[in-house]
Amino acid sequence: MNIFFRLTLIISFTLISLGTFGQSNGSSEGPYLFPMNPHNRNYLAGTMGELRSTHFHGGLDIKTGGVEGWDVYAAADGYVSRIKVSTSGYGNVLYLNHANGYSTVYAHLSEFGPEIAEWVRKKQYEQKTFEIELFPEANQFKFNKGELIALSGNSGSSSGPHLHFEIRDEKERPINPLFNYYKNEIVDDIPPTLYEIAFEPLSKDSRINGLYKRLEVRPSRRGNEYVINENINIEGPVGIEVKAFDKFNGIPNQNGVPIVQLLEGEKTIFDQSLNYFSFADQRDILIHTNYEAKVNGGGMFNKLYIEDDNPLPFYDRGLGKGAIQLGNGSTKNYKIILKDAYGNASVATFNLSGEKVNSSATYTPTEVPYEITRKRNNLIISTPRTESPDSITVFSGFQKHYETPAYETSNAKFYLWDLNWGAPDSAHINGSSHVFNFVATIPNRTSYKFFSKTADISFPYRSCFDTLQLEYFYKYDSANSMEEFHVGDEKIPLRKSIAVTLKPKNKYSDKAGVYRIGKNGRWYSYEGGKKTGDAFTFYTRYFGDFTIKEDNDPPAIKPITVNQNSLRFVIDDDMSGIDTYNLYINGEWVLMKYDYKKKVIESEKLNPNIPFKGKLLLKVTDNAGNLKEYSTNL
Repeated sequence: MNIFFRLTLIISFTLISLGTFGQSNGSSEGPYLFPMNPHNRNYLAGTMGELRSTHFHGGLDIKTGGVEGWDVYAAADGYVSRIKVSTSGYGNVLYLNHANGYSTVYAHLSEFGPEIAEWVRKKQYEQKTFEIELFPEANQFKFNKGELIALSGNSGSSSGPHLHFEIRDEKERPINPLFNYYKNEIVDDIPPTLYEIAFEPLSKDSRINGLYKRLEVRPSRRGNEYVINENINIEGPVGIEVKAFDKFNGIPNQNGVPIVQLLEGEKTIFDQSLNYFSFADQRDILIHTNYEAKVNGGGMFNKLYIEDDNPLPFYDRGLGKGAIQLGNGSTKNYKIILKDAYGNASVATFNLSGEKVNSSATYTPTEVPYEITRKRNNLIISTPRTESPDSITVFSGFQKHYETPAYETSNAKFYLWDLNWGAPDSAHINGSSHVFNFVATIPNRTSYKFFSKTADISFPYRSCFDTLQLEYFYKYDSANSMEEFHVGDEKIPLRKSIAVTLKPKNKYSDKAGVYRIGKNGRWYSYEGGKKTGDAFTFYTRYFGDFTIKEDNDPPAIKPITVNQNSLRFVIDDDMSGIDTYNLYINGEWVLMKYDYKKKVIESEKLNPNIPFKGKLLLKVTDNAGNLKEYSTNL
């Protein structure tokens, strides 16, 4: 802790001991004080439950004006039950337990209170580690409501200075505090904004305006009312999705919409109220939203229908699953209602007709003489209409299937293959043969192991969201002298990590590791991998293309400040990434705080009154085991 922050925190604690914020009258805080600048206007950068890339956001992100060091207060009487210091995630974080069984969480802190900070620092020196997780005794660090406990910061995976604050119930589930508290601190009279409505075909027999194809529509807007004026015809089961956000007064941030309803006429057929969730279900956001649309760059669409094997608790399941299916010739009116935690609402209306229509859309396949794509558990084989025969031949499980077009447009024919029937081995299309790369069928509620000459893949129980037709193949990229392992379809999400063992044909040194190949080969992401013999085993929660690369270059060290009072360095590695960093003075270990976003390590003395003096040695290793050293005399 630097001298400025130490003095700031000590002075703040001295002042706050004269009284706490917890005794104010007329607040809407209920049992929980707003943890910064209480009883005054505050602003949020994020809300509980909003949709993040791979998880639901667990709390409130409270703005601090782009700076660190705001006072953070205990929201209720309690004791510190857990302390964690990490370079990622919540960074510096405190967990307070309260008498009612609830707990509050304060994350991305810059500094803990003086007593906590001193105790944590001693433990870090004892264990010779910056990253640490501690569980104090129940009476070791007790606080009254409104007492100062820390200073706000930007530690961990924070993208900018703020306080992340959570209230958790007795089951450790985060709850949405804006439903009940903080009406004085957070001002909001702005209804949610609806950006797009999507219509998703849910089965092989589904059609939207004659096509087995997703339709995204940006509705017309007048105030908080939205309308789709165009006529939409559907066949078979169809799901509705929305891309929407909510804003608070006085700030531009786009936040989550917790309450979403879908009505058919006057009947509610889907109702979501995201007021709590379980951390065990975090990955289920990947089926609460449309994962394929996100991977394709379309953003986060909230489904207004419930997929199979979706256990999330915030739906009204008594209404059914929300899928729409109309009888032939019928037309019905639909209404989408979006509400924020303050009751501000927006409404969208549209009509759907159960009409079988032929699409007038023109279509040009990207590959000649055919194109094969995948949507949900169906393969779509499209061919130019002028060149297409009346059928194509699909070979599956030693059987031959003659497939006729499922539908046609003015210039193309479309053939659909339901993968639930079984994965095809090959197909004969327009005089060309196509070989598929399906290698196994994996039910979602089972464990499964796939073995081949170049890779083994182990799926734990419920690692998939649905029955999976696994694709796998190996190829050698001669242009880049690189082996590539194609594992699954990147547009299909995984609930749990799978274990993949790559068995390359080439020989690699101990400096090699597994890397994920980015889009169009423009970047590589280190995945790790334990080398056993010639094989590499790693764990991943993403399908995609992987390769093995060697990292023979050590990390870089750049001294910034090196004197008897302070030590500061930039450390960086542009391939496998930083693994360890240890600094010694005359052989004695020195605590170095690591801000990985800035790539900076900075000293923190055990005793601030003793100067650094003697021989300094800094050792930094990367994940490939390469070592870089820096030494000097102080």
